[in-house]
Amino acid sequence: MLLGIDVGGTFTDAVIIENGRVLCKAKRHTTHGNVTDGLLAALDGVLENSGAADKLKRAAISTTLVTNAVATGRLPEVKIFAVPGPGFDCRKAFPAPPVIVEGYTDHRGQNVRHAKLPSAAGDFLPGVPAVVSAKFSVRNPESELALEKELKAHGAGKVVTGHSMSGLLGFIRRTNSAYYTAATLDLCGGFFALVREGLKRRAINAPLYVLKADGGTMPENLAARYTAETYFTGPAASVMGIKALVNPGRRAVSLDIGGTTTDIAFWENSRPLFGKRGAKINGYPTAVRALHLSSVPVGGDSCLTRTESGIAIGPRRMGPAMALGGPAPTLTDAFLLLRLDDFGDAEKARAAMHSLARPGETPEAVADEVMRTAADKIVAVIMEMIEEYALEPVYRVEDVVKARKFAPELVIGVGGAAKGLVPEIAGRLGLPFDIPADALVANAVGAAAARPTILGVLRVDTALGSCILPQAAQGMKIDRNFSVREGERLLTEWLRREAERSGVEFHGAETVWREEFPVIRDGWRSGSIINIAMQLTPGVFFTAKGVGGQ
Repeated sequence: MLLGIDVGGTFTDAVIIENGRVLCKAKRHTTHGNVTDGLLAALDGVLENSGAADKLKRAAISTTLVTNAVATGRLPEVKIFAVPGPGFDCRKAFPAPPVIVEGYTDHRGQNVRHAKLPSAAGDFLPGVPAVVSAKFSVRNPESELALEKELKAHGAGKVVTGHSMSGLLGFIRRTNSAYYTAATLDLCGGFFALVREGLKRRAINAPLYVLKADGGTMPENLAARYTAETYFTGPAASVMGIKALVNPGRRAVSLDIGGTTTDIAFWENSRPLFGKRGAKINGYPTAVRALHLSSVPVGGDSCLTRTESGIAIGPRRMGPAMALGGPAPTLTDAFLLLRLDDFGDAEKARAAMHSLARPGETPEAVADEVMRTAADKIVAVIMEMIEEYALEPVYRVEDVVKARKFAPELVIGVGGAAKGLVPEIAGRLGLPFDIPADALVANAVGAAAARPTILGVLRVDTALGSCILPQAAQGMKIDRNFSVREGERLLTEWLRREAERSGVEFHGAETVWREEFPVIRDGWRSGSIINIAMQLTPGVFFTAKGVGGQ
């Protein structure tokens, strides 16, 4: 049996799945003051009918904790120590102003000038979390490791290095990933402790996993180290829930329409599309590998207001719909009045729409306008995403040759407001739609279903006879005949060992990205540069069989 939990902005959902079947499910309000209360209520909802606490093999959770902390600015001070090398002004590239450290590692990983902290660095460090990030550290982490040691000697709090965030080039992205990790280590550590305590109070001793932005999961101990990876886990959970519930075999747009936002993803050949580069967090590019996602501040609880130009939807959320006792009209009230939903007080919903009406306008006409406005906002973002995906930079001839515009053939909807809004959106796009069974708890299903993923990167320079696994800070000597195939074999074995060390089942590895190009010296080929990225094969443990339609 598998337990899936989704702690969202509005609801906390839980499901228990056995042999690919949703055995039981529960939806409870998220208790923001004390998240444990909502978590325990959801656990009680699934445990009271199953008695499954001692039979659970795994518990997995998705959470908007990091996303919300970033959005509300609830982040502690973090000091960034950057080693950009000569001629590169990076002072405005990060969420906090950096301390520039002199030093230089060249593009082949050779340490030209050793990095050294400024003499005043220790004056403001005691207890403050810090980031140390150097350009080209993925090809030689020596400078970062030396600075990390210095910072700890000066009394810095937790120190996060850039090369530990990603093995790929992208100094600014690695630095920003390290920043958001350092800023959320204590927050996530405290949250995971609360979750573990909640599970313990319900006699659940199964290992705990956490959703990642790429739709995979990682053990709790790794999630506590790589906290930036949990950004976008809510949308990622819905994508993996759709993978388990529908597994679309054609190009599709999926919509998770919750209480606060609508999360949009693209699908092709039964797989969600990934962003071609790392995710942006609060507008800053990072090295966090993520699905090609976008969020629109339109949800069932989005507050409605009348403006001179029409109905405004969100982004504020003031509570539940008026039909459910809330203080202000919402999208859910419009759904109920149009009979697109069947819960809540219909007269209160009518009153909600009447409060937005112009003179002589009926509540039904207002509800129609609300529906059109909401659909227009979401369709506009879908079209923007299609254009954005087509315009993302490509780095290989193969990508240029095979490039084609994404053209969806199906709309898939999950979430509490999907039943009301998805048919309207699909109609605007001229596409069929599907709302699967258990759409209301798709995020929790995704948490339960998602396989663990670990990403590894290998950098080889046969001319120098060097090979490095940047994230592990491991280097080795190789001969000049080292090949891509040998690199993939070596990286697969490293992933196997990492999986075993993390307590994760090794279920195969796949190559995410690879390149090889020659090193030319004096007109002759003196070797090759090989870069390979591989990961544990992502996916879901099962295709779920729901307990009823929506």
